[in-house]
Amino acid sequence: MIVNPRQLNAYLGIFGVEKMSFLWREYLEQSAQAWEGMEHFDWDARRSRFHNWRSGSLVFGMEDFAVLCTRIEENILKKRFAQLPKQINESKTLYEESILRVKQIMQQMETGHE
Repeated sequence: MIVNPRQLNAYLGIFGVEKMSFLWREYLEQSAQAWEGMEHFDWDARRSRFHNWRSGSLVFGMEDFAVLCTRIEENILKKRFAQLPKQINESKTLYEESILRVKQIMQQMETGHE
């Protein structure tokens, strides 16, 4: 499951539609900037980005992406660099698939449809 709608709905219950929409736009903006500069970041900065994504993505139910972010963060901390380029590419693909699904759910929430 790329996106867990129950988790997303739980945060919706806490924050409400307007706040969730604001958080979503902020998350997308910050993520776009991070992906754009990823190849220029050192490993510690990349680790920080994946750490932040892990936390932020869970608010939107992006569990699979969060799991991969955790794995990447751990590999950076343990200096397992050989597998990281492949994992980072996989995470970008998973991120894009996840945000498409969350966008659909968010649009349904904003218009009041399930």
